[in-house]
Parts: sequence; C-alpha cells; structure tokens
Amino acid sequence: MSGEPAPALAAWTVADREDFFAAIARHRRASWQVTAVTLVCAAIVALVVAVLVSPLLYAILILLLDLLNLIIATPDLFASVMQVLDRALDDSVPAEPALLLRLAVLAALPGLVLMGLVLAMLARTLRNSPLFDGGDLGARAVDPTVLAEQRFANTIAEMALAAALPAPRVRLVDAAIGNAAIFGRDDGHATVLVGRGLLDRLDRAAMQGVAAHLIASMANGDLRLGLRVATTLSLFGLIGRLAEAMLTAKAWAPWVELLRLALWPNRARAAALALRLAEPFASEAATKDSRSNSLSVRDWLRMPFAGPLSMTGFFGGIVSTAALAPLIALAWRRRKYLADATAVRLTRDPDAVAAGLDALERAGHARSLAPWADHCSVVAGAARGGLLSGALISMIPPMQRRLRALAALGAALRPPATVHSPLALLVGIPVGALVAILLCVVVVLLCWVSIALSMLFTWLPLAVLSNLLRWLAS
Repeated sequence: MSGEPAPALAAWTVADREDFFAAIARHRRASWQVTAVTLVCAAIVALVVAVLVSPLLYAILILLLDLLNLIIATPDLFASVMQVLDRALDDSVPAEPALLLRLAVLAALPGLVLMGLVLAMLARTLRNSPLFDGGDLGARAVDPTVLAEQRFANTIAEMALAAALPAPRVRLVDAAIGNAAIFGRDDGHATVLVGRGLLDRLDRAAMQGVAAHLIASMANGDLRLGLRVATTLSLFGLIGRLAEAMLTAKAWAPWVELLRLALWPNRARAAALALRLAEPFASEAATKDSRSNSLSVRDWLRMPFAGPLSMTGFFGGIVSTAALAPLIALAWRRRKYLADATAVRLTRDPDAVAAGLDALERAGHARSLAPWADHCSVVAGAARGGLLSGALISMIPPMQRRLRALAALGAALRPPATVHSPLALLVGIPVGALVAILLCVVVVLLCWVSIALSMLFTWLPLAVLSNLLRWLAS
C-alpha cells in the first residue's frame, strides 16, 4: 500500500447510520429521475433535428419522383407539400388543430425515420465492438499459477454468485494500472478488465470491495444502460459532424463508415468509430483554406446542404455538448453511488468497499485502463475519457463524496469534512439559469437560421428543378 495517510477514522453512533436498502432505493430514485429528464431532453432534441433535416429528405424524394415521372406517371409531391404549407400559413382561415398536427407529423416524419435507421445501425455496430462484446482488448486471461490473479478471479466469481449472476470473464492488463472496469452489452457478455498493478495494492477485504462494486454495477443494469448511452451519444456525435458538410466532403466519412460496419461488421473498426464519435465537435479534416475568399463550383453545389445539414449539425453538437452530455454524466454519477451502496449489500461490509475505493484512489494517476473504459471503471482515470471524453462534468463522482456516502452506511474510513461556501451556491444558481436561458435563445436562433437557409438554398432550387422536370414530362 502507498505511504500516504489514510482518511481520518471517526466514531460511529447508531443514529448516524443509514440502512443500505434505503440508500439503494434513494440512489436508484435519483438516478432514474435524472435519466427521465435526460430522455425527455434527448427526445426533444431528436424531434427538432428531425424537423430541421426533413426539408433535404423531402427535396431528395421529390426529385426522385420527378425523375421517375419522366418514365411513368408519379404524384406531384412538391405541389402537395406546397398546398399543405399554403393552407397552414393562410392568415385568413383559422388554423385547424388537425391540420397543424398533420403538418407537424409530416415535417418530422422523414427525419425520424432516418434517425431510427441510424440508431439501429449504431446499436448493431456497438454491440459487435470490443466495447460491448469483449473482443480483443490487449489483455490476457488470468494465470491460475499466480495467487493474486487467481484470488481476484475467485473473488469476482464469489460476488457474482452472491448477486445470482453469471460470473463475468476476467482479463488482466500487464501494466502498473491501479483500476478495474466492467463492460459488455448484457450480463451474458460481461468482461472485467483489471490492471496488474492493482492486485499488488489490495488485501483480501479491499479486493472483495472492488469486486463487489464491479458486480453491483452489473446487477444494477449498467451494462445495458451503457449500450443505450453509447448509442445515443454516437447518434449526436454523427449529427455534430454534419456541421462541416459545407466545408469538406470528409464530414461524411463517419456516416460512410457506419454504413459499411452495419453491412460488414468489424470489431476493431467499430471501436475506433465509437471513439471518433465521442466528441461531437471533433473535426474530420482541416477547414477550407482561409486564403481563398471566392466560392468554388463545389461550394455552390454544397449550398443546398447549408440549412438542413450544416446548421442542424451545429445545433445537434452544441446541444449535445452543453445539455445532454452533462445530464448523462449526472445520471451516471448517481449510478456510481448506487453501485457502491449495492456493493455494501453484497459484502455486508462497508469498510471493505471503502478500503477498496481508497486503495484505488491512492494508486496515483496511472489509472486509465483504456480511453473507452474510463466511464465504466471503478475510479476515474487521469483524464476524462470514454463515452464523454469532451463532457463538462466527469461521469465518476469525486472520491471524497463516495467515501462520505459509504461512511453514512457505516464505514469507519471517512474523508475529512469539506467546507461548502454559501457564496458558491448563490453564484452558481443564477449563472446556471443564465446559461440555460442563453442556450434556449441560441437553439431558437439556430432553428430559424436553419429554416431560412433551407428555404433559400434548398427549396428555391428545388422548385425550379421540379417544375422543369414536370414540364419536360408533360
């Protein structure tokens, strides 16, 4: 163990202690409350994105029908759409709720269908990747002739048996890494990844506490939830890439790669794509040369994508980074507290869980098993990584708060008390409210700009082409 002093010990009274069943229920409630808010926000953002990208999808469908009309008679979709819009925007006739509902459904339907297909492809790709299927991890199996390694594998199996779950497979990383993680797409495809350096730091009780946290995370459904989180974030990461659609054709590279992986799965490339999508604003290529002030023919041909794609990508990226990612991080933090409390239930020993976390925390900064595994690790790595590498909030709560929560469950290992300044709370609430208001204003402005650009650069050329094709067919 490290020579650093451990947190102070404190005497306990019965009145101070919280029942771990009550703690589990409280953390589960808090987790699902934040998750529900996150789902509502994600649904609203997805609906807005679907409405913004639908004009381009309608334009493509209209042109395909007009071209087909040169061979066989097809309905004039452009005329039908314009008729519905004319009725909806006619001020002389009161707006009918049924007409407005029909308009809303028609406006969002193509975009929602596209997002549904993309979500299905992302889910298929991620399920087949090492992140959720436990493929080639750069790790090895447990050596049964090494006591520390076999003891850790046995402890994992014991905790899985206590939780009535199938024992996950255990893989070791031969490096001085003081951390462990559990991941997989479901309980039947779970893998525990542990750094060899961790085993040298844990006694039997601390090892049981770490193993209990990993199995508790599995028992609480974090594996399935992690796949949904990864799919949602990857979707908005893809949408964020569309912000470069006007600048470079390479903005489409992740979309092409996703389609290729959906048709021909490849584990290594699937993991690489997931990491590329972890940051919505990561650039796929250098931007256009600033020395050239004139627009090329290629730039003019990309103009129809300015509203439906570029502004939609910017909208999706900024909302994902500023709103969805922090909400998901907060929900995941609650699940870490839930896993700690569930670990106490499995071991009936809060001191073992606290000792295990404290040993990992004092292991130093070499705690990153892999960039994609930081969010599912027992303790945070040296730098934020994993699903939310660009998040404003870490997905794993500070160790002092986790030890304080365990202390409330009866652990003797208690962190020093921290003094909370009321000034921080008084300043934080107005600043947070101001940021939320500014974000809403930016979202509304982006939507109006996207609609204006779509009408100018997408639907005006579409009207000319559609009428020309219909005239040629007549």
